[in-house]
This record gives sequence, C-alpha cells and structure tokens, in this order.
Amino acid sequence: MEVEPTDVCGELDVSIQCDESDVEKSDEDTEEQIMAESHEWKKRIDHVSPLSNVAPHLMLCRPIELFYLIFPKERMQYYAEMTMRYAAQKGGNLVVDG
Repeated sequence: MEVEPTDVCGELDVSIQCDESDVEKSDEDTEEQIMAESHEWKKRIDHVSPLSNVAPHLMLCRPIELFYLIFPKERMQYYAEMTMRYAAQKGGNLVVDG
C-alpha cells in the first residue's frame, strides 16, 4: 500500500529499504574524490614589480595620505552613515562625529 503525504494528518515517517550492494559511496566521498582528481599543481611565477616602478608618485606619500587615497573622506562619511543606520535599526544610540 502506497501512502501519499496528503493522505495523513501530522508527521509522516518514511523508511527506505535497500541492499548494501545498492548503496553507493556517499556524496562527501564523491565530492572529495572529484576535488582531488581535478586539482593540478602548477609552478607559478609571480612577477611583482617594485612600487617605485609601478606608481612612483606613491613613494613620496605619507601613510595617512595613502589611507585617504584608498578611503576618501566621502567614503568614510558613507561608512559612518551606514553604521548609524545599522545602529538605529538595532535600537542602539550611536553618535558619529566626522
């Protein structure tokens, strides 16, 4: 007798009977084998140029100047606004001066 989930009220326990010969390897074993077989090690030579060759104008900058090049004041203001918005949503009272 076959029972459909819509035929019963509440929870339905399902059990499957199978022979050990029908059972294949678990998904984890299969995924691990695929990852091991598909990965190839190759020697890679990274050609890294000195900063003085790539961007000589950055060599004369102080650390704070480099920081503001990466994170301009407008971007920091945006982060401050998003932080205040997040704090307001979580019920906190946060004041950011900037």
